[in-house]
Amino acid sequence: MEKITCNMLKTLQQKFILYCDLVSVMTKERDYIMNMDIKSMWSACSEKKKIAIDIEKIKKTIADIVKQYPLLFDMDMSEADLFEIIRAIPVRDNAKSELSDIVVEINLKKDELQMLSFENEKYVREYLEVINDVMSTIVGASSDRHYTYAGMSDSLARRNCLINAEV
Repeated sequence: MEKITCNMLKTLQQKFILYCDLVSVMTKERDYIMNMDIKSMWSACSEKKKIAIDIEKIKKTIADIVKQYPLLFDMDMSEADLFEIIRAIPVRDNAKSELSDIVVEINLKKDELQMLSFENEKYVREYLEVINDVMSTIVGASSDRHYTYAGMSDSLARRNCLINAEV
């Protein structure tokens, strides 16, 4: 049983490190959003996708560990959470406590990620609203009637154009 505990501990530590990495990328992404650094935002997006793939691999590894001991784990892995898995491992309480502590830390990182994601989405929406307002102002101003120096309406002027010039 020590082997399953060791494997699970190592796997959960890897998962925690990946979530820490994801928090770091999301924090950098917030800075990129604030600075309107589009190239770096795309780079952060690629990093997030890679980390997400690695997290999915860890989930599969945990499922594989559980499948190695079918008598211990009589549960559907799609519905089981990590605390249920830890409770099912027949080891000393201090080993279960160590595993549970890592799961708690992982859950705290998930909460932090959710908050960062919400903040980043909020910043993106605010910037898009500003851009939308600027574009509405520009397009809205060009849809007004154009007048010549004589004060007459210029019937040749196009509506809804950003620039109108005569050469």
